[in-house]
Amino acid sequence: MSYETLTEVVREQRLHPGQDYVFDLADALGIETKIVKHDKATKTCYEKAEILGWSPDRVVKAVYFHDGSYGGLVGIITPELGRKIDTGKLIPQALPGVSKQKAASYTVDRHYLPEGMACGTCSPFPLESNMIDEISKIIIYDHPEIDDQFVDISVGGSDEESFKTSMHIRYKDIYTILSSKFGDKVVKVS
Repeated sequence: MSYETLTEVVREQRLHPGQDYVFDLADALGIETKIVKHDKATKTCYEKAEILGWSPDRVVKAVYFHDGSYGGLVGIITPELGRKIDTGKLIPQALPGVSKQKAASYTVDRHYLPEGMACGTCSPFPLESNMIDEISKIIIYDHPEIDDQFVDISVGGSDEESFKTSMHIRYKDIYTILSSKFGDKVVKVS
């Protein structure tokens, strides 16, 4: 099946009101975005890549790690590269004063997801309130090979339709929007 038969571009779809900044900044900065609706629900980057006929590295995952305290979440945004995220390497680059050993202890737990997200719908674009109360830093993994390519990202939510809904945006524009909105709470690392 082709992308056109499996995915419908939904022009009127809005994100959660707490994510209005995404479209506002995209419009202001001339960034192209598309909300798409897939025929079937997905939970993994590999499932989305198969539906789209894209390589897995064009499907971006947002993984939220914690150190045991709610309010200390660290989001790592990365293409699906088929390997475990190296928190011991990435977190110390973004959080001065956090040792490699401490960073390696950050874990993923479905009980520590940002509000408005579920396992399989975690988005690089959290609700504005998440950045005040829950998320201390968002780390974007620098992967220049796909900077100018459209990638598929989840948009959050927890209902059945959320597992069928994605956004297509150029990889580099994720960082542009987040850093424009949240400043130094967003860093790019390699």
